[in-house]
Parts: sequence; structure tokens; C-alpha cells
Amino acid sequence: MGKCVYTEVPLSYIYATAAVWNERYMVAVEEIGWNKRALLSQVIASYCFAHREYYQAAAWADAQARGFKASSFSQYFDLCSRWEDVPEYLSNRPEFEPSPLSQVIDVGGEENRRSYNGLRTSALNSAMLRVATFVERANAGKTVSRILQWHFDHYWSTYQYQLLAAQQHTFSPTVMPIEGKQP
Repeated sequence: MGKCVYTEVPLSYIYATAAVWNERYMVAVEEIGWNKRALLSQVIASYCFAHREYYQAAAWADAQARGFKASSFSQYFDLCSRWEDVPEYLSNRPEFEPSPLSQVIDVGGEENRRSYNGLRTSALNSAMLRVATFVERANAGKTVSRILQWHFDHYWSTYQYQLLAAQQHTFSPTVMPIEGKQP
């Protein structure tokens, strides 16, 4: 296999509510042992993997709307993965199917703005994230913020399981049912 290439995504801030930032992200960092920067890279990787078919289709539609052909699609990938300028749309922006983030609320605002010093991810995940910004019509900070919220909405139980195991000193922690939900 060739050399794996990673990309530094230009990111100086993200948005997260106090609950997501303090009670989820920082708990994962401080109590489970995730490196702050590595955790966000993992969040992006898991999101891109879960939704790769959606973003592959969106990338092809977006590339065609910008004048790329199958023979030049790799150039589009490279531009996206390196966050370089892509050509303007030839006529109209494509009509994308509703994205996996379509139900995730944008929590932008100064009270939710968190400084962040860059994001390192694979070339593929970087390119998919760039396509996600086109789909969402948002910058990297806003898009990553919504992905972070999506991640914890879907995977927080796996973090809780690890926290419970440590608290209960066991390999098989007892998970308390959530009020109003059947086990």
C-alpha cells in the first residue's frame, strides 16, 4: 500500500452547547482518555464512514455540476481533500437529497463558540467533509459542529458504558434504563 496521506482541515473554532462540550466532549477527553484533537478526528472518521455512500453520490453530483468528468474526478477529489478552490457551478448547484445532518440543529452563536486548533484527518475524510460543506452550504466550523452533535446523539451510549465500567469496577457494567424507555 502507498503512503497514507492526512490533511490539516482549516478549522479555528467549532460550535457546541455547554451540554455537548462539557458533559460529553470534555468528559470523553478527561475521563475516558481521548486526546482532544484525536477525538474530533475520530468523530469525523466515524461520521464519514457511516455516511460514505451519501457523500460519494453528493461528490459526484457536485463535481459534474462544476464541469468535472469521470476522467477528471480525481482532480475534484484532490481539490476537496486539500481544501483548495473548486470551480464555480456551470449553471445551478445540484439538488442534493436531504443530508444526514438535515435534522441536526445549528447551535451557532458566541455563547457556543469553542476555540479549536486545526483538525487532522485522512484525505478521504477531508474530501467528504468538504463535500458536506457544499451540501450544507456552511463553512467547516459549522459543519463539523453539527457532525459533533450528530455523533454524540448516536454514540453517547458507548461512552457511557465505558464510564459506568470504571465507576462500577467491572467488565460488564449495569446500565440503568432511561426513564420512559423500555429496556
